[in-house]
Amino acid sequence: MYEPNRTPAPATPILGETYGHSSDPDWERKLASKIYNAVLEAVVAIAGVFLLLVQTGLSPVGDKRAQGNWVEIATQVMNGVFTWRAITNHPYYIVRLVMASRVLKASGQQRGQKLGPGIRAARYMCSKFPCVFVHRGTIFDHDVDCFEAQRSDTKNAKSPVESEEISRLGNFMFLCDEVKYIRTSLIILNLGCLFQYIMTAYMWSYNALTRPGFVMPVLLPPTILCSVIGQHRLKKLKKRGEGRRMILVNGAPVFRELSITRKSES
Repeated sequence: MYEPNRTPAPATPILGETYGHSSDPDWERKLASKIYNAVLEAVVAIAGVFLLLVQTGLSPVGDKRAQGNWVEIATQVMNGVFTWRAITNHPYYIVRLVMASRVLKASGQQRGQKLGPGIRAARYMCSKFPCVFVHRGTIFDHDVDCFEAQRSDTKNAKSPVESEEISRLGNFMFLCDEVKYIRTSLIILNLGCLFQYIMTAYMWSYNALTRPGFVMPVLLPPTILCSVIGQHRLKKLKKRGEGRRMILVNGAPVFRELSITRKSES
């Protein structure tokens, strides 16, 4: 029986629930990371500008001895920031390099061999590089089983899309060339960290008067180039993979952009 006095009224959404900060559950961590990186970059920029002003004489800081002291302070501040970033980032570079190598090693193994480490590595890399590693649950066409049936029916004849473009470990699909691209980028970033450690040892082992002058021009270019090139390669890969999805073409999974490229070439 309908009882108007006991019928609950429609729930009114709470303002905080309706207008949330973001649909991304990690938005706080990402925001904190952006602020953290912005602060470090601001410190480097301020120290660099101050160093330039002191060296060019645009900022009067006293006599030549005082000028040398301020140059040393600004240089040590910049080196300290770069060293801190190398120390905090290097473990992640090493882990991701190891995982990328495991993925490539497992993707080249035959079926029936032990693929557990490769699958776990692919799961980890998918969380760090979602633009490269695609979970089968995100494929546009939900009927992926037809691809599995086709693979079992045609064991001796593989699709060129499957054999040349798409690799699979467990439920994760990816392009081997892009994983190799990531591995190369991580090797460059690891080298940049090693150069930074050498630079720090050079800066901290000598004072401004006894420090050999030829070492800085030798160490500084590769240190900066490795960091810039490695980060640029990863950002370029992320930009290239944004918005890319996997679809089924003739029963085989391919990336949408590969399908479009193939159609334009035919």
